[in-house]
Amino acid sequence: MKRILLLILIIGIFSCGCGTLNSIFGKGKKKEAEPQDLFQRGMDLMDKGLYGDASEAFLELTEKYPFSQLALEAELRYADSLFQKKDYEGALEAYSNFQKLHPRDKNIPYVIYKMGMCHYNQIRGFDRDLEHAREAKKVFERLLKGYPKSRYATMARESLTECYKMLAYHEVYVGKFYFRNGKYTAALQRFKNAIEQYPDVGQYTEALDFIAKCNEALAFGPQGEKVPWWNLPKKLIY
Repeated sequence: MKRILLLILIIGIFSCGCGTLNSIFGKGKKKEAEPQDLFQRGMDLMDKGLYGDASEAFLELTEKYPFSQLALEAELRYADSLFQKKDYEGALEAYSNFQKLHPRDKNIPYVIYKMGMCHYNQIRGFDRDLEHAREAKKVFERLLKGYPKSRYATMARESLTECYKMLAYHEVYVGKFYFRNGKYTAALQRFKNAIEQYPDVGQYTEALDFIAKCNEALAFGPQGEKVPWWNLPKKLIY
C-alpha cells in the first residue's frame, strides 16, 4: 500500500515538473503570429474594407518585429489604412514619420503625394477656412519640384490646380465682400492677390474687372474709401 502511494506521489511530482518545464521552455504557450502572418492579415483586412482592424495588424507588426523585412512595408500600409479610414490627421502623421525615418526610400514620391491628399481631402470650399488648401498646395509643389518625372507628380498636378482655384476664388470672394462694404483699398489688394499669386484658373477676368472698379471707386471724390457701393456711378455697381 505504501509503495502504491509512493508511486502515485512520484507520478504527480513528475507531471507537475513537466508542466513547469513546458512553461519555462515555451511549450503550451499560444504561438505568436509571425511577421508574414500579421502582414497578410492586414492586407486581407484592407481588401475587405476593414481599415481599422488592418491598421492594428500593421502596427502590431512594426512594434513586435521592427527589424523584420516586412516592417518598412507595414509602416507604409499602416499609413494607407488610416488614410482609407479617412483618419487624415493620423495618416498625415504616419506618412510624415515614414518620410523622416526613410528619406531615401523609393516610395517617397508616393508618400509626399499622400501627404498632400491628406490635406486636400479636408478642403471644404473656397468660402471656408483654406488652411488645408494652402498646405496641400505647398506639398504638391514640393513633389513637382523634387520628383517632376514621378507618376505621382502627374497625379498631383490636377489636385494642385484645384488648390489654385480654391485659393484664387477665395481672394475674389473676400475682395467682393470688402467691395460691397466700401472697403475699396482692402478689396483692391485681394483682387490683386488673385492675379499675382496664382495662375489663371478662371479668376483673372473677374478680378481684373473689380480691380478697375476699385481704382475708379477710390478716385471717386476725395473720400472714395468711405463712399458706399450703392452711391457709386452705375458702371461700378455689380
